[in-house]
Amino acid sequence: MPPSKKQKREVAAAAPPPSKDDLVVGDCKYALNQLLLALNRGQLYAAKILKMRKVGLNWEYYVHYQGWKARWDEWVKEAMLYPDNEESRKVQNELSARLKESLASSNGKSSQPGDDFIHTVESTKPVITLIIPHTLQVHLMKEAEQVHSEKLVPLPRSPSVKEILVSFVKTNNKPPTSVEA
Repeated sequence: MPPSKKQKREVAAAAPPPSKDDLVVGDCKYALNQLLLALNRGQLYAAKILKMRKVGLNWEYYVHYQGWKARWDEWVKEAMLYPDNEESRKVQNELSARLKESLASSNGKSSQPGDDFIHTVESTKPVITLIIPHTLQVHLMKEAEQVHSEKLVPLPRSPSVKEILVSFVKTNNKPPTSVEA
């Protein structure tokens, strides 16, 4: 359960005041509320610095990506930030062009090693058609639906697959009964 507002205030009040090292901002590259470009998942996005903190010898910045919801705000290391200038914008355009090329070349399909081999093996399999009675189809469909909805069948199961198949064979091997009028 997340802490309540009252608990957050109590923790904030109990926290020690920032040290002089935390207040020194002379060795950081960027300032609060500065607009810049931040690297996120291989792309550069316009962002604004909301907070900053020193972690060991390095600085981290809490950035808000422009046009994104606040839930995407995150702490970013200084190495992932670029000043908002012409050179950085060129890098941003190059990265987006690479992404477009890779998406266009893949045609929306992800290729994995061995995909071609798998498709050729599958295409050489013989096709087998089975005639399954409606009652058995209904039973199998219900079980498949339970498996897909993660309502897995507990094992051992009664009736088992063997019992179902034996009863199927028995009902199909009986001679037809004559109906007397």
